[in-house]
Amino acid sequence: MRIIPETADLTQLHTLWKDVFGDEDGYIDLFFSGAFHASHPFAVIENGEVQSVLYLLDCQLQAGKQRYDGYYLYAAATKPQYRRRGLMRTLIEEAKAYMHESGKDFIVLVPATKPLYDYYEQFGFQTKLYRWAGTLCGSGRSPADLITNARYAALPAGPNDRFLWTQDNLIYALDCLSFYGTQAFATDNVAFLFDGRTVREAVSDTAWNAQFGLLAALPQGERVAVYGPYALPGFQKQPYGMLYTTDHALLSRSYYMNFALD
Repeated sequence: MRIIPETADLTQLHTLWKDVFGDEDGYIDLFFSGAFHASHPFAVIENGEVQSVLYLLDCQLQAGKQRYDGYYLYAAATKPQYRRRGLMRTLIEEAKAYMHESGKDFIVLVPATKPLYDYYEQFGFQTKLYRWAGTLCGSGRSPADLITNARYAALPAGPNDRFLWTQDNLIYALDCLSFYGTQAFATDNVAFLFDGRTVREAVSDTAWNAQFGLLAALPQGERVAVYGPYALPGFQKQPYGMLYTTDHALLSRSYYMNFALD
């Protein structure tokens, strides 16, 4: 069944999230105090008890010059005592049917573990989203200034074929990263998200400017893991997300996806 956000039992949903994923209360509250109210939740409820749940968040895919509307499948969870009963299978099939009924074009998700790629393939999801991954050694020649979410969102995002958050969900995703210490920085060449160990995103007008800006801004002498939209020297193209759609035009492409809720 689908839950109407205004009538949902948030205490049960919060507890299920915490029990399954182990996140801190403050992190979970970011969702239920904001993004939840615009989401599309689906749950199995028996005798008033929430046994299994998933959420669909609004998002888009950019395919060339055209944008498509769809959903990001998020925080799928089942209580341990109710697993292996097909509850999540039921919810995923309901979510797919809802996608078609609501006139949307796709559902995307980011599997938390490698075995889950095989699991979601059963439902017609294909690995069509990627990111580039590698390491850079910073020179630390110029300090980076903290920038606002709005400025970050306005910067170019790299490839023409890419995943896009709606504005509200972009802010939620940024808040999630910020909760665990990721901050947004910028130089004259690049804007990037950095948690002190990993660059989670880097955007610029060209790959060269992204590389130059990161080398100048990252801590001197430290090798830092970097994820982003650019095939910088030594970087590897990494499968990252999965796509369900019946639109053959969407299936014919692959899409950059890094700014995900994983």
